[in-house]
Amino acid sequence: MNELNKPIVVGGHKFYPLGRTAFHLRCELDIEMHVNHPIASLITNVGDLDNRLKVVFDALRMPGELQEIQNHMPPNIDDYCCLLENDILISALRIEMFRHTAAPIGADTNHVRLNIKVRLEPIQDAFINEPFRHD
Repeated sequence: MNELNKPIVVGGHKFYPLGRTAFHLRCELDIEMHVNHPIASLITNVGDLDNRLKVVFDALRMPGELQEIQNHMPPNIDDYCCLLENDILISALRIEMFRHTAAPIGADTNHVRLNIKVRLEPIQDAFINEPFRHD
């Protein structure tokens, strides 16, 4: 098994992050946040942006330790794909807010839809990150 498809095991669960620190990559995120409340009320009325972003970053990375996933994993599944090994790989972030005009009927103000564009690129040249090089 080569480094590109070698799992990282946490609590007996195998995670296959696409972006890994060993690959010498950085991650850029371009997020469109479609919210179900007036756009200008994001920070004052509905919850602060930094907590929302922390939840997104946590969802994009694999768990760092067993206590993060204990009692939250579906039974009979041990292999998981995820974007990042660790959210420290995120080096650039762009966020744009939109009014979620297609929110489900009856959705409350906390309903959010995200469109996320991801760019992984090397921070140093290495054989292992050659597939991530952009011309």
